[in-house]
Amino acid sequence: MTRLLPRPALFRTFLFVAALTAAAAEAEEPGAPGPVTAPAPARQEAGLLDGVRFSGFVDVYAAYNTNRPATRDNFLPGTGSTAKKANQLGLNLVAVEAVKDPEPLGFRVVLNWGNSTRLIHAGEPTGNAIGPYVWDVVQYASISWQFPGSQILVEGGIFPSHVGAEAYFSKDNTHYTRSFVAEYTPWYQAGIKASAPLGKGFSGQIHLLNGWQIIGDNNDGKTIGAGLAWTSAALDIGLNGLAGPELPNDSAHWRSFGDLVVTWRATPSLAITSELDAGSQSRPGLDAATWWGAFVSARVALSEKSAIALRAERFSDPDAGISGFAQKLWGVTGTFEHRPHEQLILKLDVRYDHSTAPLFDGPVTGEGMESQLLAVLGAVATF
Repeated sequence: MTRLLPRPALFRTFLFVAALTAAAAEAEEPGAPGPVTAPAPARQEAGLLDGVRFSGFVDVYAAYNTNRPATRDNFLPGTGSTAKKANQLGLNLVAVEAVKDPEPLGFRVVLNWGNSTRLIHAGEPTGNAIGPYVWDVVQYASISWQFPGSQILVEGGIFPSHVGAEAYFSKDNTHYTRSFVAEYTPWYQAGIKASAPLGKGFSGQIHLLNGWQIIGDNNDGKTIGAGLAWTSAALDIGLNGLAGPELPNDSAHWRSFGDLVVTWRATPSLAITSELDAGSQSRPGLDAATWWGAFVSARVALSEKSAIALRAERFSDPDAGISGFAQKLWGVTGTFEHRPHEQLILKLDVRYDHSTAPLFDGPVTGEGMESQLLAVLGAVATF
């Protein structure tokens, strides 16, 4: 039998349901105020400067050249991107850097001052809004984009050259001073590049550039660059190349260049790096000029803070195709490295260089010498 509620209780239940129904109807009426709720917090979009890393360094040196050059210039004309000035204390480079990883948009800006940047920009073509002094302070400035859902990276602007084993910043190299093989390759390039991993340790890149270490173009042509690399636990191999018209106001005669770089980490304390370069420049009314260069560098870590290294090199430019002088070069460099603090790098280079042409400056202005013996103490503080 169904149990019925007592009449007073039934009446009270009816009144309660009626009150709820009236309240619901009132809430649905147009213009009726709804329940008060807190506004949802506004979504904060990530800004372009979020995640930017700032860093920099100061690179100073003291150099002694037994030639005692009257010009106080070490190395050959157009070279000496480290320790250019002889028998004095010098500021090689001071740089500040801002980097944002491409996630998917990134950028890199490096501003620098010193002997080094003035020298490497000396070959910039001159004209309206271009020239060495326009770009003297700007070393790198590029925007990068990582395609969402892929590993393809596109970068445009001014960025480091993809050829060669030795970097522009001395702190990133085994030796403080650079080989002539490196001095006669580009340190930077301007244009656009795309890179991507290819699987099984391989990666590749392609470039469309204004030219050979120039930001302002000097002709109507463009230079093509490419690189293929393979990396493993003990061995790195890179094959890189450049091809395009490089002569001023001449888009018909091309320069072709290739290099092979191999780094072997033989043991935890021993690393050996070798580089082989070859180039050719076609010339109007002449046979093509050719050159080649090679070096081998071995570094042995003595402890977590100290290391020694030895580099031997050979460079041949019989047609004056890239150095501007018909010559053959060879040299040897010994380096002692010590890091007394995690942000301080000390390197002592002792090197001997010899050319078949009397191109090294000597004590008498205008009278060159065929060799130089140079000692350089470099100090780099990073921040």
